[in-house]
Amino acid sequence: MNKKLIEHIKKIDFDSKLYTRKEMENNEDGSIIFDPLHYSSDISKLIHLLIHSEYQYPFNWMEWDKGKIYFENPDKIMNCSKEDLKKLTTVILRQERFSTGTIASAIDSGILENICKRILEVEK
Repeated sequence: MNKKLIEHIKKIDFDSKLYTRKEMENNEDGSIIFDPLHYSSDISKLIHLLIHSEYQYPFNWMEWDKGKIYFENPDKIMNCSKEDLKKLTTVILRQERFSTGTIASAIDSGILENICKRILEVEK
């Protein structure tokens, strides 16, 4: 699975538009559908590949305080251990399930790009 992940990461243009914001929609019954973001096909595929790789795994991600240093200083990701990289990826993917926009924030801050760059380094 990591081979597909690596090949996909190499294709992503992080300078392109990787997500768009959407407006609220109404169902026929008048209820509101609010899914504020639409990720590009590259990001959607990346998310899928990460979820089904070793880079998302079960651990107590809500208690992982060390991860704060990577959110505060994304450049530190470039030197993190593979274990921390897996934990950081898991945190972002899990947070997205509870708070839509976590991945968009990771894109905007450069965190996601640095994660991808670091994956390429550790998987050499």
